[in-house]
Amino acid sequence: MSGREGLSPATRLVAVAVTGALFFDATARSYAEPGLSTFGRPPELAALWATLGVLSVLLLGGARERILCARRLTMVLLLATFFDGAALRAAPELVLALTGVTLAIAGPLLRVGPAGLAALLALACAVPGLLRSDAPQGGLDWATAALPVAALAVLLPSLFPGRHARRPALVVAAGVAVLSLAALSGYLALARGLDLPLGALTATRLRLMGAHPNLGVPQLLLALLVAAALAWTPGETRRAWARGSALAVLAALLAVQSRTGFLAAAVAFALLVARRLPFRAARFVQPVAAAAIAVGSLLPVVGVGSGSITHASRDTASKAVSFRASMWELGRDTLAAAPWQGHGPAGFRYQARHARPSRYDGLPKVDHPHNVVLAVGGAFGWPGLFGLAALFAATCLRRRDASLLADGASAAALAVWATHALDLGGSTSTLYPAVVLVALGLRDATARPDDEPAPRAAVGVPVALLGIAVLVAGGCGFTGRVLVERAAAGLAADAGDGAPDDIAPEDLDLAARLRPFDPEVPYVASRLAERAGDAAAQLERLREASRRDPTSPRLLREEAVVRARLDPDDPEVLPLLDVAASLDPRGPRSWRAHAELALVLGARGREEDALTALVDALVLRPEAITRAGWDRRGDRVVLGLGGERSTSLPLARVLLALARERADRGEGDPATATRLALREVEILTALGEFDRAEAACERLFADDDLYRHTRLATVAIARGDPARVLREIDAMPARFFASRVWGMTALSETEDLDVEAFERLAAEVEAELPDVVFEAGTLREVLRARLRVAERTARADEALRHADALAYASR
Repeated sequence: MSGREGLSPATRLVAVAVTGALFFDATARSYAEPGLSTFGRPPELAALWATLGVLSVLLLGGARERILCARRLTMVLLLATFFDGAALRAAPELVLALTGVTLAIAGPLLRVGPAGLAALLALACAVPGLLRSDAPQGGLDWATAALPVAALAVLLPSLFPGRHARRPALVVAAGVAVLSLAALSGYLALARGLDLPLGALTATRLRLMGAHPNLGVPQLLLALLVAAALAWTPGETRRAWARGSALAVLAALLAVQSRTGFLAAAVAFALLVARRLPFRAARFVQPVAAAAIAVGSLLPVVGVGSGSITHASRDTASKAVSFRASMWELGRDTLAAAPWQGHGPAGFRYQARHARPSRYDGLPKVDHPHNVVLAVGGAFGWPGLFGLAALFAATCLRRRDASLLADGASAAALAVWATHALDLGGSTSTLYPAVVLVALGLRDATARPDDEPAPRAAVGVPVALLGIAVLVAGGCGFTGRVLVERAAAGLAADAGDGAPDDIAPEDLDLAARLRPFDPEVPYVASRLAERAGDAAAQLERLREASRRDPTSPRLLREEAVVRARLDPDDPEVLPLLDVAASLDPRGPRSWRAHAELALVLGARGREEDALTALVDALVLRPEAITRAGWDRRGDRVVLGLGGERSTSLPLARVLLALARERADRGEGDPATATRLALREVEILTALGEFDRAEAACERLFADDDLYRHTRLATVAIARGDPARVLREIDAMPARFFASRVWGMTALSETEDLDVEAFERLAAEVEAELPDVVFEAGTLREVLRARLRVAERTARADEALRHADALAYASR
């Protein structure tokens, strides 16, 4: 089959509908959610996706031949998968549906090469881990993310052989270049709003499309190597586009400021150049590099790298010592706990079960292994590691007469493996590196003769049927997700009593059938029951959600609280809270499990145990004190669930228990002692006891002027006394950057505005701002102070500029 036969209008209509839905969804999400983190996803992306959607629909509508339609669908799939959803934020189910359409149309043209076989083998080896997963939805999410990218390892070589492979390569390079320019332009707008010179941005770490640098660097590496290879290829008609793309991607890589990325890029270019040298020894360059990368990836697994999370120091601000070594130790423990089947790809939360306390604060450190071998081993066990080895071996295979583009793709793939040995991102697509699958597809495509027809493959019909099945699964999943999101949005918007009128229970019933493993469906149903005042139904729905995802601390904690409100003596409550705390021992919400435990124990009259749980919560987050009742007249903390049963503790006793905790944990570790000493001040501030908080500052930090005045300044901020803030800042022996930001805020709020003093302090702040521009909260405070002063002094143009920058930073 040559691929020149026509397609039925119905088939083209399905392709157009799925592609249009994909871009429409991405447009709506980009406009509604311009950023998830710091900066990096400008709303202009909505216009970009809308334009590409219209263009893609028009091109697909006119593609009457099978090969032409399959190629254009594959181009769209490249755009939808390459950035792991960080840029094109369409629903994953729509990407899966697009994969199904593409496979169904291209099925008769496909043949499986080395890259495709390696991808299929890697996915097959993940099956035991998927079945073992405690959270089936987590396994489905991983498969949803992995299948589209793995399909590209088969689609690219079959549909773009020989010189035709330059087309998808240019799409990769140009697509990343456009996204890089969009992110860079956003930072320029931010610099303009902050009155920063352009050169100041050289000290800024760019978050490309809002993605963490560890997730953006692999895409940048492949795009850079591919663009360079195209620009260097003789006879390439689009060399100017390739050169421009390479420059834009290089600028983004420099802006990301990833040392691992710089080193990997240098190694990749060295491999590419060495491979093209006219010496016989050049053939050994890639095998030697591959062996070195393999050894480097295995070193953390065999036990190289150990150390505590910190060293004895009073400084609580810089504690990044031995971070990766601690993560490697935790990854080894996790792998050892389930070496044959793994724990399943549940977002690395299973690591918390094996975390050990650190010396810093006695709390376990849980993140992700920072190593691709440990990550895959922990998720899929030895079968998964075998699949990983197959992918790596496929990376090392190459033909002697490979083209420059093939060499560039191979060098980029090896560079990506090197980055994943040290800086593996926490994304599901990085377990089996997604960028490597794209690189393998490009390399295999260049190894085939240009016009070699793809015969009707033996896998054609099964692949087409698989495509139809994937299309149906993706469509069902998307429909279910829409129903759940609509119900959740209705709950958030409804402020009245009872269930919102616009949420139909039958919608959730349909969503439950379409998404049988998704814990969000029964969770939304539990919130509906809560609004209706049906506690029994709420508990039943929460239990169902917990069964679907037993690794979710939020679900376990909420189930425990509902159980306790129904029956304070329910024997299931304490075990549920214990498991919730063990699953999230140091996350941003981990304090909630300890706080809820304190309330439950208080309701049961277990005074000492309730006090212990409360102190554990306060160590994690001082604001946990506000979860308890506060009797100002009696100066007591009330622990209970709102009924008559409760335990009342004097605040002085709580602070005494915290002091004992400080003595126990801080012995021999000044950093921990200092951090826990701050807790007493922060607790009193959270309760609004500002006079007592100031007295505690004077008592606890009598011999440390810096900490004393810093904390007195924070108390003055909470009290709303800007003049006191300035006095405390002036009294500091050395100024923290944050204290000068506080000073800007205080000066901008004083009744008698001193513009000259404000500008002097602002100049000091903005001189250091590029070093901390990564912190969105600090930037917003600076911009709010700037905007406030500009408005008070009637400088309209300046106020508008600062308002625009504040709106951008707030995304």
